[in-house]
Amino acid sequence: MGIVRNFVKNFNGSLVLFVTVIYLIAYILFQLSGLFAPRPENIVRVLHHGPALAGASMLVLAGLTGLLSLYFRLDIEKPKPDAVLVYCAVLLIGSGILTSSLFRFEGRVVINEGQDIPLLTESYDKNSLYERKYAKPPTGKLLISAISPLLSSSNKPLLRHSAQVLYQKDPSAPFLRFNIGSIIPTFFKGYSYRIVDVGYSPHFFLFDGKGNSIKDLYAVMKLFPPGTEDSFRFDMIIPHTFYIKYYPDASLVADKLEQQRPVGGALFNVRISRNLDMIVANSYFAHDDVIPVDALTLSLGDVKKWVEISIVCDQGVYLILFGIVLVTFISIRKVIALRLR
Repeated sequence: MGIVRNFVKNFNGSLVLFVTVIYLIAYILFQLSGLFAPRPENIVRVLHHGPALAGASMLVLAGLTGLLSLYFRLDIEKPKPDAVLVYCAVLLIGSGILTSSLFRFEGRVVINEGQDIPLLTESYDKNSLYERKYAKPPTGKLLISAISPLLSSSNKPLLRHSAQVLYQKDPSAPFLRFNIGSIIPTFFKGYSYRIVDVGYSPHFFLFDGKGNSIKDLYAVMKLFPPGTEDSFRFDMIIPHTFYIKYYPDASLVADKLEQQRPVGGALFNVRISRNLDMIVANSYFAHDDVIPVDALTLSLGDVKKWVEISIVCDQGVYLILFGIVLVTFISIRKVIALRLR
């Protein structure tokens, strides 16, 4: 014990911290560059890689050893406040990375306005779902009661959107209401919610030559802001691709309309191709207009807004952020002290 105590007492963590921090920063930048591997979804996932976790472990050891060194040397000198804060900061950052690697959950769900969706594994976009070993996904269901995409005066999208959400833990529980936005995450029941995308879901009806319904669906499409084109297909039914633009107000394209069509209400610009080459139709249509598709017909019904929500639970991130705040505070103190000299 005496040898360990003497080592800790004489420990100088500056070099260890410097090397570890440079190593972590270099590894993160290397991974985010995407030079030799696909670029990760976000920086947090980089921190969960083995080399980054090794660096985080070194931060924890350096922080603990540094604090113990200051404690054992109390009989020799009084520790400087900045040294205590630095070791606390690196301890928090290292612990946060390790905690995040064990408990992080994240996923994205797409929900139409007025639709409720159970928070099950199959409800998430499979490409966005990310669960660490001890992650706890949310339970219950979400219902979107209203979506408010905001437009600028030039009809271009702003980066701010909002939605009213109802949450129900189980069928016997009451609905709880909260609002979410696209800039600052909303924290609710231990999870953060943020809007990452919005759009429109037109209701399409496909009929055979006798008027019998073959298929109807709400197609989640990226038609926001108005004039944005997206496409969909009736897979396994017909070989056509439908390219759609949606205008909530026909006045947005008044100069492109035929004289006999009244300017008012919503309009779709529909372009249909067969086998991705031959154009079958390319014109403007209103709700409930009948669009010939070879021997079949297509009709467009109501349009709902949809919202894509990112759901995250990660206690480790808060420790990392608190550590970064401490480092920032120490840096500001140093700058002020230098200027006062």
